[in-house]
Amino acid sequence: MANGLSTGDMSKVAEAMRQNCEATGTLHADINSPYKAALSALFQSQHVLAWKPVGAGDGGCVIVLVQKGSELIVHQACEKESWSQKLWDYDDFGVQYKDEI
Repeated sequence: MANGLSTGDMSKVAEAMRQNCEATGTLHADINSPYKAALSALFQSQHVLAWKPVGAGDGGCVIVLVQKGSELIVHQACEKESWSQKLWDYDDFGVQYKDEI
């Protein structure tokens, strides 16, 4: 994944995310189940390149890698599930702590 992120190769990022999601599913199906039903059709139609649960799973969070041009379709599907959304992007610095606001 790091190589894909640093070179901008989203196919490598997507493949790493898919492999991680599959591995997570082998630990316990309930980790992926809150997201799988909603995202499987979007993945099959290529609106979603990959997804993976993060955090607590089973009601935690999911990261979704969206195909360019499919943002509205995926946004609407997430709203239908009553999921809140946070847009994110890769950066070179990560989380930084500051003493002052």
